[in-house]
Amino acid sequence: MRKRKIFIEIVNKLLAFFITFQIISCSKLLDLNDGSLSSSNGNSTSLIYIVNTNNNSILSCYVSSEINKNQCINSGATGLNNPNGIAIYNGIAFITNFGTSQIISCKINGPNLQGCVDTGGTGYTGPAQIIIQNNLAYITSNYTGLIYSCSISGQSLTGCVNTGASGLSGPLDIKIINNIAYITNATGNSVSTCTVSGTTFSGCVNSGALGLSAPKGIIISNGYAYITNYSGNSVSVCSVSGASLSGCVSSGASNLNNPYSTFIYNQKIYISNFGTNTLYTCSLNGVNISGCTDLGLSNLNGPSFLGM
Repeated sequence: MRKRKIFIEIVNKLLAFFITFQIISCSKLLDLNDGSLSSSNGNSTSLIYIVNTNNNSILSCYVSSEINKNQCINSGATGLNNPNGIAIYNGIAFITNFGTSQIISCKINGPNLQGCVDTGGTGYTGPAQIIIQNNLAYITSNYTGLIYSCSISGQSLTGCVNTGASGLSGPLDIKIINNIAYITNATGNSVSTCTVSGTTFSGCVNSGALGLSAPKGIIISNGYAYITNYSGNSVSVCSVSGASLSGCVSSGASNLNNPYSTFIYNQKIYISNFGTNTLYTCSLNGVNISGCTDLGLSNLNGPSFLGM
């Protein structure tokens, strides 16, 4: 009898464990099936946020296989003044106020950006873009030709310092890949690259990218750099080898008008056209961008950077 009782207890424990495991597994499956994809910094990629520079707003759009033009709303973000760049981190949107040299942070509640406040960061003038890695924010200071780095504490930026990046001319966009920063020089028609170590940038050089015309945005994907030429109404594509960009060619993207930034999602590349208040979606195949069509968003007004 005693052995039978022990056997029954073991069976019951195993059954309880199996049921609990099934509940947890199903719960996780439901989380994955709600359309959101978790990235390395905990961001939800079921929504994309588009900065409208000209009317001081952020447009929120749901994304499935592509941006759903019928599910876009004004996010309700407040306190914006000539916003330009955006970064999403730990449930907070950090937005650069080019007009007031501030960074505004808002809590994300689905498509709504709420509780927007000044982060308190200092030093930068004419902040154009912000990116975040390892709890550090990197901000392009367009007017002063510098890059600042700040620590993140909730909705606040603290301990902001000049990274020491040199040789910049109207820095606008920045990406950091494998401890190398790629920085577009909008007034220098070039891309600078620097070695990154925490809050310090060193060894900054001209990347060697050629044929640029007021470059605004840059994105690195699969060994290529895609660079928007604001004045040239084109996108240049360069091969990436460490700190060097070479073999730059025109991507072939057509009908662009003051292209500002690019964003790659689900095998497609999105291009914001500042001049015509449009967002294009195009097919992407290595150095070739083709089949560009207007996504048909009706609430764009000076679209600059996109964040997800």
